[in-house]
Amino acid sequence: PLRLVYGVPRRWRGEREGDLETVTLAVPPRALRELAEDAARRRPKGTADVPVAGVLHRFLLDTFRLDVRDFVLERVSCQAVIMGRDGTVKFLDPQQQEEVLHTIQRIVRGSEIKI
Repeated sequence: PLRLVYGVPRRWRGEREGDLETVTLAVPPRALRELAEDAARRRPKGTADVPVAGVLHRFLLDTFRLDVRDFVLERVSCQAVIMGRDGTVKFLDPQQQEEVLHTIQRIVRGSEIKI
């Protein structure tokens, strides 16, 4: 699954040790495909970009009443790679390294994302 780890905003945290610090969202491949299809339907006319992050935010808001726009995305992972907020990248499957790097390049350049 695609796993997103969000840091909880400081103003939401309590003072005690063990209070909520992160929220993890694990999106199974089938659900991710459905979200990507929904994103493609919602994409502005004349653009190739798929606003997957926006669709995930809308899903969390509609389903759980959780608005993560104020949260910090700490880590993103899938079966091939783990990417941290600090820019670190750990490849879990070296055979997919080139494909992952090309996908990251397309994301950075704002190209269409195929999921």
